[in-house]
Amino acid sequence: MAAQRFCFHDPCKRGGLPGQPMTYWFAIVEKHKQKKHMEIVGVLKSEHAMGHGHANAVVAFYLANNSK
Repeated sequence: MAAQRFCFHDPCKRGGLPGQPMTYWFAIVEKHKQKKHMEIVGVLKSEHAMGHGHANAVVAFYLANNSK
């Protein structure tokens, strides 16, 4: 089965590019896991043009399911 793709970008802003699979976003969060929640949200917003709500949801989901 093909990986589900979710688009967290305004298609106009991103030239209509398709979204990335959740594993893509979780890998980015993983790279920044030493940072605080809102700092990771800031990375997704500034470096990947993700909206605040989606960035917050991705980070919250990842941290809740990958905390030790």
